[in-house]
Amino acid sequence: MGGVEHIVFFHLENLDAAANQKLISLAKELATVIPGIREIKFGENFSPARAQGFNFALRVFFEDKQALEKYTPHPKHQEFVAAISPFKKNLICLDFEDSLE
Repeated sequence: MGGVEHIVFFHLENLDAAANQKLISLAKELATVIPGIREIKFGENFSPARAQGFNFALRVFFEDKQALEKYTPHPKHQEFVAAISPFKKNLICLDFEDSLE
């Protein structure tokens, strides 16, 4: 099957319900307008004891590395980045190809 995983863990602060809903809507839109996205997930962590302060995650599964490279500068991705930035205290981002296939 192949593909590339893009996983981002966020430590967000002062995120109210309206801002959270906006982020959810923007995340859903990413998959509809950016070519090469096979699947996208975004949500709030429900096990904070193990998360070291990271309370949200974004997972995007791409067809290949080229799709990931086109995703980063895409205007819709940049809109998501701008919307999350006021709440972002920290993040960790990992990109990898599946070694188990």
